[in-house]
Amino acid sequence: MGGLVEGWLLLVPKKHFICVGALPESLAFEFEQLKGVAASSYKTSTVALAHLSTGLIDVGETLAVGVDHAHLHILPARFDLLSAASPFLPENTRWRTAGLPECRAAYSDSKDYLYLEQEIGKGQIAVDDNFGSQLFRRGIARELGVPAEYNWREFPHSDNIERTITRAREWFSQDSVAAGGLEAAA
Repeated sequence: MGGLVEGWLLLVPKKHFICVGALPESLAFEFEQLKGVAASSYKTSTVALAHLSTGLIDVGETLAVGVDHAHLHILPARFDLLSAASPFLPENTRWRTAGLPECRAAYSDSKDYLYLEQEIGKGQIAVDDNFGSQLFRRGIARELGVPAEYNWREFPHSDNIERTITRAREWFSQDSVAAGGLEAAA
């Protein structure tokens, strides 16, 4: 929902996990492989990102990210997403090199985390007590010149979703993806 740009995909496991950091090591290779296949379908720079707000998990309320199932966003981007999202981040946000193990560590420590790959395969993570909701989306919407349309609940951008579904069917019909436990969804 809410693809601000055409080509916005979500990589999701078929089996339920609360976040990317909760994915077991046994799915890591398959997850990385499918992410690479999806990203290679783009003709422009690609970004992968994830956000988990763990603060509400223990009390059984809705997560700040709005989706309590593991997902990784993969989208085409022609701008520096970290710079675009910076105005919406806590002042003391610090980024460090990361991958799935660091997401697992943040999840295990019950910390909110933001995970970003501006270049696929080169991840960064920031950990905090409470990042809030839709920070990356706010930055993307601002860069696109539609800052008020960041909220996927209010602005589903159905036209972009429909075009993405059509393109994704073309990409993945080429039998280039052999993923039994993970899927890419528009």
